[in-house]
Amino acid sequence: MNHLCTTRLEFFLWDRMKVSVLSWNILADAYIFDSFPQLGPDYRNVLNLLAQRNAPTGHRRFLMSSVGNRLLAHESAAVRWMAARLLKSIAQVESSSRQHLVERLKVEKTPLVIATLMKILGYFIAENTSLKMVFVELTDHQSPDIRGLAVSRLTQLDLSDDKDLRTMLEHKLDTDPSAAVGQAVCQQLGQRPTDEGLARMAKIIGDQKHVANEVCLVALISTWIAPSLPALSKSGFEMTLAIINARIKNKVKLPWSVMARLAQGGHLVSKKKLSDNDIRQLHEMLIRFVYAPEQNIQARVVAIQALNTFGADPSIFAAIVERYQTSAEIDYQLAARAKAYQSTIPADP
Repeated sequence: MNHLCTTRLEFFLWDRMKVSVLSWNILADAYIFDSFPQLGPDYRNVLNLLAQRNAPTGHRRFLMSSVGNRLLAHESAAVRWMAARLLKSIAQVESSSRQHLVERLKVEKTPLVIATLMKILGYFIAENTSLKMVFVELTDHQSPDIRGLAVSRLTQLDLSDDKDLRTMLEHKLDTDPSAAVGQAVCQQLGQRPTDEGLARMAKIIGDQKHVANEVCLVALISTWIAPSLPALSKSGFEMTLAIINARIKNKVKLPWSVMARLAQGGHLVSKKKLSDNDIRQLHEMLIRFVYAPEQNIQARVVAIQALNTFGADPSIFAAIVERYQTSAEIDYQLAARAKAYQSTIPADP
């Protein structure tokens, strides 16, 4: 928020009366998202109800609950959005307020309000079948952001015993054109790698025009590099090497995010999760990428970091320095990064 906006906001608030921190934050968000002009007097009346800055916590909690529940069905979408935010914390422990939010979600039409309600209620879909079905219905919403949020929450469930839902969500990769949905499904597939899931990811990664192409490739790397997985996916590892090597050979650009994810695999080395042959193959692939001039320079720089992550020999960094330190092109960045990882190499006798 810029200084002018802050000054106007302070004038508005303090010109009327002392306000709670909650009121300040809500109105600040309204300014940031440029929704203040459309809020009208109803919104300001609610702020006045919460204006007792020094009121006891119990009193403020009662006001938040009372005001939030009363205005959840208000004709103004901005006020409904604000009412939902007032109930965010209370709904975590108060079932009646949570149920009011569920009922509102079933009939709400404004995407911003729907998204706010989904973020509040998403943690409860595992224990509330009715709410879960509302999220399933929202996977077909006209807004790609709403569809993506619904898919993201549903894919976090344990779907091992719900094959129909799992299949439906994965099918969204083939049928839904939004990046948000593709990202959600690919991330879920990466967190729970199966042969079927890897095949589906490979299909998306093979389609350069698919909106989830990059996300799926990063998720594929996660199948063997994520520390949260009980075991690395050998199939995912081999598929990653094959895809990246093929793109290097065919001069197809790889995004920076792919190399950045690879650079996060230090724990695999320290815990000896990779064989010597696995590490050798990683080194060879990364070296080819560093020396590939058609690739993005920042991605190549991060590939040098990945080489260090996987314990590359100092001579590899010395060779990169020698090759690029006098370059008049932007490639000199490669030498600069390699120097950071270059240890002292014994001089020739």
